[in-house]
Amino acid sequence: MNENTSSDQQFLVGFSIIIIFLSILTLALIGIARAIVPPNNLKAELANSPEKIAARLQSVSQVMLDGESAVGSASTSSKSTDVVLAVYLNGSKDPDALYKSACAVCHSGKLPNIPQLGDKAMWKPRIAKGKDQLLKNAISGINAMPARGGTTMSDEQLKAVVQYMISKSQ
Repeated sequence: MNENTSSDQQFLVGFSIIIIFLSILTLALIGIARAIVPPNNLKAELANSPEKIAARLQSVSQVMLDGESAVGSASTSSKSTDVVLAVYLNGSKDPDALYKSACAVCHSGKLPNIPQLGDKAMWKPRIAKGKDQLLKNAISGINAMPARGGTTMSDEQLKAVVQYMISKSQ
């Protein structure tokens, strides 16, 4: 029994040393974290003011009635220009306007792994699948892209904008 008691005591001593070491390490890391980021600055950075919350929840579009120029209107800045978003419900088939109204949101190069308009390397394998497949993907959606690009564009409008994007990316 002495052997078991001695073995148990050795285990408890070793285990206690490990617990004490981990406790001291934890306190040291907490101290280092507080030295790097003082608590007052952390609270200011994490503050959720009503203005910050409203800015994060702001809609990227506005609905306008028939006869007005656009259904959605918001601006996001790119490198040196502003891209104005407007989804046309008036049946416009102007591919440039359709692209700018909806497709540019994702295909302007601001989102990762989404082919940017004019990026021949990213578009090449997609174009190789054919225009019909690209149109089908635009209509029904693919991966993170929602059906119709999240718009109410008709099949003809989508066809025009898909052809436009292909022509700019070959």
